[in-house]
Amino acid sequence: MWPGHTRWIVLACLLFLATFGAYGVSLVLYIVLGIGGIVGVAVYYGSVESSSQLETEIDMPLSSPGIKAVQKLMGGSVKIKRFDKRITGSSVIDEVLQSVLEYTARDYIKNWYREVSDDDYFLMQIQQCVQKVFITFSQRSKDVDWMPYFTQRMVDDFASHIRLYTRALEKSKVANKDERAPLLEQNFFDLEIEMEGDICRDLVSLSPQDERQYLQDLTDVLLFLFLPIEDYNNKPFRYIIREVVVNGIFIPTIDLLSDTDYINSYIAYMCREGSFTNEMFMSVIKTTDSIPELDSVIEILDCDIAKWRSKDTGGSDDVQIKQNLNSLLFVKNLCEEKIKRLRQGIDDTEFAPDVPEHMRSGATQFVLSLDDIINNNKALEAFIEFMGLAGGQQLLFFYLNIEGFRAAAEQQLKEAGNHGNGDGYDLEPLRNQVNIIYNQYLSEKASSRVRIEPDILKRCAAKIKNKQMKADIFDEVQARVYQMLHGEQYYEAFIQSAAYVKVLDDLGFNSMDSISIEDSLAMSSSDVNEDYGENSSNPSSLCNNSHRSGSPYKGNNILEVYSISAMISMTGIIRESEKTGKSYAVFSIRVTRRSSEGEEIWDVYRRYSDFHDLQMIMSEKLPHFHGPSLPPKSLLRNNTDEFLEKRRKALDTYLQ
Repeated sequence: MWPGHTRWIVLACLLFLATFGAYGVSLVLYIVLGIGGIVGVAVYYGSVESSSQLETEIDMPLSSPGIKAVQKLMGGSVKIKRFDKRITGSSVIDEVLQSVLEYTARDYIKNWYREVSDDDYFLMQIQQCVQKVFITFSQRSKDVDWMPYFTQRMVDDFASHIRLYTRALEKSKVANKDERAPLLEQNFFDLEIEMEGDICRDLVSLSPQDERQYLQDLTDVLLFLFLPIEDYNNKPFRYIIREVVVNGIFIPTIDLLSDTDYINSYIAYMCREGSFTNEMFMSVIKTTDSIPELDSVIEILDCDIAKWRSKDTGGSDDVQIKQNLNSLLFVKNLCEEKIKRLRQGIDDTEFAPDVPEHMRSGATQFVLSLDDIINNNKALEAFIEFMGLAGGQQLLFFYLNIEGFRAAAEQQLKEAGNHGNGDGYDLEPLRNQVNIIYNQYLSEKASSRVRIEPDILKRCAAKIKNKQMKADIFDEVQARVYQMLHGEQYYEAFIQSAAYVKVLDDLGFNSMDSISIEDSLAMSSSDVNEDYGENSSNPSSLCNNSHRSGSPYKGNNILEVYSISAMISMTGIIRESEKTGKSYAVFSIRVTRRSSEGEEIWDVYRRYSDFHDLQMIMSEKLPHFHGPSLPPKSLLRNNTDEFLEKRRKALDTYLQ
């Protein structure tokens, strides 16, 4: 049936074309398009009218908001507009800032403005202006990378200032005390010109007029950055704000921080809750060169001695009172002897043998190289803490990781070469380790990125992409990191810090005596081949001397006959952190000391590298001594129970 209908339709179309031609086809097309256009316009117009009708609000008269008499009285009152009080986006911070603004306006503006006018429009404008300043400051602060500034630039500037002051103070010691202060200033600024080049801040620091001008220029820059544009273009308002900031904030703050009485009182306030030890007080007395301070101490001691003598009437507390009196008299005699030596001009170091060598004037400090610091557990622990404060801890961790990677890579490549499959599947874990190190320290998205020159990174990336695995992939990058670590910002700053002095004390380098075998137990070198790149400080690296913490040695019992024995009681595996996954073996050594007074026992913790260092020191100090042999070092990281038990027995035999 459908084929028949199709033929009739085709026949009708042919007859229509033969009869009317193109004119008929165009006419039908025009009619269809016209009808479609009319329908489209009607639909569009109807939708527009419907939308406008729906959006129109119903205008209904509102009821009266209140009593007409009250409305009439309140009609003339001024309504204060409410404005947005958000500043930083944090409600906790914004509430505190709003409270500060309200209290500031109450204490510094309203107390004089209320005498001029009762209109709150001026107060509202001031509050809005300050709020805009806070908002601008918050937005601009988010765009600034504060971490490099606080961890590098500010620390470098502070360290440079301390170095300049120290050098200027050394040059000023040759002059008399009356001439020391002006000479100190002159030497300081001369050294500043020498270090900075053409920059010198002597006028800003010494001239009040130049200081005020500098602060005014600084305030102009701050106002340009933070003030709204309409307020900044108002010159009278800008000049008033500038003078208020300079004369009411900057100059009083600088004068307050420069006041020695304020600094001393603040230090006393900060130390009120703390307590100084007797050793610290005695060290201060022995190292001071101020006679007035010693006289003040003697005056206080005389008062205390008089009080204790008034209580010396016998009784049950007589022994305690006499001990206190003897202690006070000893300190008084020490102060008097100190004053006598200072007035005679005698070098005081020979009279204070118990003062540490690094605290004496003119003492030469022992300098450990960077390699010595890295290869020593105690020094490395302090250096890691210092690098964390200096903002360069990732550099040190990267260097240590590369040391561990090289040792493991050389071992695995050697084994792969012995089996004849240098490029086989066995090296896949090593490639994964390479990718982990690169992604953690060198890639653009690294969490602890190490900033290295792009050309060095490109060469390193090319080595990583090479199919042939080598142990020297990161050597060029490591060499550059070593140069950065050895720079003024890290290594040189560390050897001038108090942490380095403490390391020297712990290692025994600050004493004039030679280092004994017993002292060198603390000098435990970290073995990279065995520990696979130790890169963080942890409680397990206990390298303190046994006689420094918890030791039973006492100065009065040196000649006492006693015997000491040691044995390894247990072994354990210490893991640094979940992120690194590094682990190493630690041996617990139980030391027993037997004497006529009894038996004392304490435990110390050592790693294999500590035993190795002891063996090296004994070989150096006692070349003709043939003692027990140390078990050989393991090149593979074997932490199985069987291996640890075997190593424990061997080390225990070595100790015996």
